[in-house]
Amino acid sequence: VREAFLADTLGAIAFLQPKQYVADGMADLKAFGLEKPSWKIEVKAGKEKRELWLGALEPGSKLFYATVPGSGVVFTVDALDSVVLARPLVELLVEEKKK
Repeated sequence: VREAFLADTLGAIAFLQPKQYVADGMADLKAFGLEKPSWKIEVKAGKEKRELWLGALEPGSKLFYATVPGSGVVFTVDALDSVVLARPLVELLVEEKKK
């Protein structure tokens, strides 16, 4: 694992703040691409598990719609956090050197 990329990702999750709330209560997740999210980010710490889902991009921007499963709330994620959190898994991995 590329430690710097992992640290960026964990930092983005730890200090994540919604850019803008889009829907409170029981939002229609399908309308925001969250019924089948593009990314499901799960972090386990001890017995606790936290999850964040990223869905579609907000029209005309680079902000992802996001939700915490079960909350019914939809919000947008800051553009910089979007880049860090939606990074392809392959970018987090270091290619092993052949012996």
